[in-house]
Amino acid sequence: PALLDVLIVDDSAVDAELLPLLLHDRGVAARFRHAHDAGSMRTALQSASPHLILSDVNMPGFGGAQAFALRCELAPEARFCFVSDDTASAIGLPKVDGLLRKDAIDHLVTRIADWFGPHDAEVDA
Repeated sequence: PALLDVLIVDDSAVDAELLPLLLHDRGVAARFRHAHDAGSMRTALQSASPHLILSDVNMPGFGGAQAFALRCELAPEARFCFVSDDTASAIGLPKVDGLLRKDAIDHLVTRIADWFGPHDAEVDA
């Protein structure tokens, strides 16, 4: 796709705003949407299926396993990657396309290029 549709699932508004900026600075062209809980994720997936879901592992009342289950139910073709401050907390979670620390943006950019090919740096916010 020329412009990726990326759904960020994170209870932290700061992280949800920072991640698109960091990816844009590294040349990833994408439209970013944000979900902060199960209800907003369900609504986002029902409105449009993303190419990629970047999900935090630990969120109050809603965790990575539940986010992955919603992806399997509503957008099974979407790539799914856990992006977390604490990757050790992902032990025991379902096997997904990726598991990266939030500060490993360059690794995430590499994975995105592997999955979807290169993208020009244009972000549709």
